[in-house]
Amino acid sequence: MDKTALLDIALQSLNSSMPEGCLPDFIPPPPENGMTYVLPIGKAAAKMAQVFEQHYRGTYDGVGVTRYGFDVPTDTIEILQAAHPVPDENGSLAASRIRALAEQATEQDLVIVLLSGGGSALLSDPHPDIPFADYQNLVSQLLKCGASIHEINAVRKHLSSLFGGRLAKAATPARILTLAISDVAGDDPSVIASGPTVPDTSTLADAKAVIAKYQLDASHAIRTFLDNPANETPKDNDPVFDNTTYTLIAAPSLLVKDAAARLGDAGFHTHIVSDCLEGDTNEAAQMHATLVRSILDGSMKHPLPCAIVSGGETTVMVKGDTGDTAPKGGPNAQFAMALAPALDDIASAYPDREIAALAIDTDGIDGHGDHAGAYVDTTTVSRATERGLDVQSMLGNNMSYDFFAALDDLVITGPTYTNVNDLRIIVIK
Repeated sequence: MDKTALLDIALQSLNSSMPEGCLPDFIPPPPENGMTYVLPIGKAAAKMAQVFEQHYRGTYDGVGVTRYGFDVPTDTIEILQAAHPVPDENGSLAASRIRALAEQATEQDLVIVLLSGGGSALLSDPHPDIPFADYQNLVSQLLKCGASIHEINAVRKHLSSLFGGRLAKAATPARILTLAISDVAGDDPSVIASGPTVPDTSTLADAKAVIAKYQLDASHAIRTFLDNPANETPKDNDPVFDNTTYTLIAAPSLLVKDAAARLGDAGFHTHIVSDCLEGDTNEAAQMHATLVRSILDGSMKHPLPCAIVSGGETTVMVKGDTGDTAPKGGPNAQFAMALAPALDDIASAYPDREIAALAIDTDGIDGHGDHAGAYVDTTTVSRATERGLDVQSMLGNNMSYDFFAALDDLVITGPTYTNVNDLRIIVIK
């Protein structure tokens, strides 16, 4: 199965997770006497706002934030744009606008938060005691050190003015409804966009432990802030959550099941590894390669042709950057490049088997670059060698974008306007 066919199945699987497919049924009626305030946050924010405007029948005002290039036209709700994954000051300005609108809400009003992944970077607004440059530098270190999304968010939630339930606190005493598209393993509301409207399950001690574990260079202002017990985030016994509702409207698990079903319709026997895979990207690639070998040597009883499907979000230990700028690439292209040598070895033992794989970020942007991910098959290494590319050297330096660009095997979709984590498909004929 070639790149086009695999990508077609992946994108078709996204249909039910698009805002126009998952949001309308959850849009509530307007409050009897109050105003409605709409706060779209995340990579799907603009599209969610557009769909909301098409279906809502009450009076409303709104402001939100999405990633640069992920904007779509809206009539009433203003959508600002900011940087992802490393935050910039436009995200801080957007957070200030969102907080100011939330604080206008009264007990008669309804605040609707249209939430999606990416909000953790886009809504970044550190506490006034923390210089923005200090916060930005620490987040940049977190993204490169191999920390899990839970660890990264434990730090971000405690340093930012709206994460970890603080947006709900700003909107109190209004009724607060969050409609969320999940992009995290396990669909934990406290992790999706760093949980701005739900109780925080992490603590100041957790945040400090992450900094210590990865030996991060946190500024004096950040360390002082984290040492103050008064800066703890709201927990589940806080009355600010008494009038809040949180509804999940799309999730990675549905995406993986849909992709498996479509591959089944295409004639493949499907095996779902996990819809919430986490951990090191290179290790995940080797685990998938081991699974392929087990199917081919018969130690795992699975009929051919078959397809292996997994979701979740792996992390990359970035080694190949110079200065403050990480090399182009991301966990999906890195996964594909790490898989390439293993598929080359497998092809030597099973030359009659056709094996191909696709790894993409469902929002359309995989880390740094304009790509969603990459395509790889049993010919990737030989084609790379013909072009003078050293796969192991480039793998060690996180040069996945350059590697697959040279082979014309980058997957470029542009923004999809949703975000339900990563999707990996391996087919064996």
